[in-house]
Amino acid sequence: MHDNTDVFLPDTLFIIVIYNCVIAQSSAFQSLLKISLRKNAINIFIYDNSPHAQELPYGNAIIHYHHHPTNAGVSAAYNEGFRKAKQLNLKWLFLLDQDTELPDDAWPKYAHHVSAQPDHGVFAPMIIDGDQIISPFKLRWGKGIKIKRRQPGVHSFRHWCVINSGLLISCNVFESAGGYDERFPLDFSDLIFVERLSAITSGFILIDISLIHSLSARQDKYTHTSVVLNRFEKYGDAAKLFRKVSRKKVVLIYLLLPRAVKLSLMKKDMRFLSTAFHTLFR
Repeated sequence: MHDNTDVFLPDTLFIIVIYNCVIAQSSAFQSLLKISLRKNAINIFIYDNSPHAQELPYGNAIIHYHHHPTNAGVSAAYNEGFRKAKQLNLKWLFLLDQDTELPDDAWPKYAHHVSAQPDHGVFAPMIIDGDQIISPFKLRWGKGIKIKRRQPGVHSFRHWCVINSGLLISCNVFESAGGYDERFPLDFSDLIFVERLSAITSGFILIDISLIHSLSARQDKYTHTSVVLNRFEKYGDAAKLFRKVSRKKVVLIYLLLPRAVKLSLMKKDMRFLSTAFHTLFR
């Protein structure tokens, strides 16, 4: 495969959203530093939602740092990153969660697909968590359904959804879609954005590469119950808003009750169930 990264990378702003993570220890940041060592310096936009600002680690990269201590979430981060890309006159946005790990051959493959299909503005990888594919995925009644491996190529937004991390999108498409809906700081932000994308473009290019990503839900077992409960309350509020604004059929009980049961058993705390019923019937 011909390496087109020298054309692709300088036109891209890599956006990493950080929360309570040392920047230098972020899997995504470490992956980006590897290509900066081999290529010319790339532009990295770090949106830090942590309570305290951090010193920037040393590396051969142009780092643009934005600290937001009140934790505005990922939607505000991606929109702010887009504004920075416009200021820098860049053509592409590459969205990353702090825990996403990229293999060394990611950049030639992204660049190859962009060069081969220049008329498309949205490219997504396969995302793996453990032994499961978490993106792309199907949507049923508002809930993501995991799938088996898909063939690379063009896929329709009518049938498939993708998560935020690993998404490569042109600034023109991002702007035409209206960016991210900041009413969804985290949960359902990707689903609402895909709906916005589906209104202006038929689909996305699935790249023949797998990125490793760790879902935050895996850490719930080791997180204090009050923190997990607060997160579940926010998830419920987002789910209710999602049902209200989404064009798709969303069954709220299907979203909330299984998660509430799982967390109640995990934490041995019935407040998750009472929170779910409160959200459903208030």
